[in-house]
This record gives sequence, C-alpha cells and structure tokens, in this order.
Amino acid sequence: MLSALNQLFSALTSLWEMSLTGAFAAGVVLLLRLALKNQALRQAVCLLWLMVFARLLLPVSFQSPFSAVPQALTDIPAATFPGQALAAGVWLAGVLAMVGYALISYLLLRRRLFDAVRTPDGAW
Repeated sequence: MLSALNQLFSALTSLWEMSLTGAFAAGVVLLLRLALKNQALRQAVCLLWLMVFARLLLPVSFQSPFSAVPQALTDIPAATFPGQALAAGVWLAGVLAMVGYALISYLLLRRRLFDAVRTPDGAW
C-alpha cells in the first residue's frame, strides 16, 4: 500500500510541475493582456489563452532552446520526503470525497427535478 501511495505521489509531482509552468504561462498572458490593453486583437488574446489551456491539458512537454519559462521552473527535481505516502493518501481521500459529494448532489438534484414539466414558454 505504501509503495502504491509513493508511486501516486511521484505522479502528482510531475502534475505539480506541469501546473506550475502552466500558471507561469497564464501570468505571462495576463501581463501581455494588461500591457497591450486595447491594441491586441481579441483573436490573438484567445490564441494566447488557448496555448495556456493546452499547456495545462496536455501531459507532454516540448523541448526548445528558447523558452519564456525560467530554467528554475523546468529543472525542479522530484521531491521526496518522509511523509510523501501520507500526502498522497490525503490527496486521494480528498479526491474521493469530492467525487462522492458531486455524485450525491447530482442524484439529489435529479430526484428533485424528476417530475419537472416544461411550460409552453420554455421554462421548466
């Protein structure tokens, strides 16, 4: 069980690193947006946010000699500490609690709306 939680923590470490670089990219986009204000086209701003979204969504990294992300963010060593199994267990318990809460909320809402009828004007 402990080895499984250690492996989970190792997977979370890489997720943390990707999230950190994604947050940095979002900060750069926010600064660019503030600096350019009304001069930037809305399509360009949307493309910048699309790049941030892709960075947060895709679990792969592309290597390039040029990067806007500081080298310190990309060279983070995998963190190991004595309580890493405990941290992974707490994270997993939190995920399971949130999934359970969402499922119960969905089922309760579905039960409350079971006999809803649509009116002619489109409201329920």
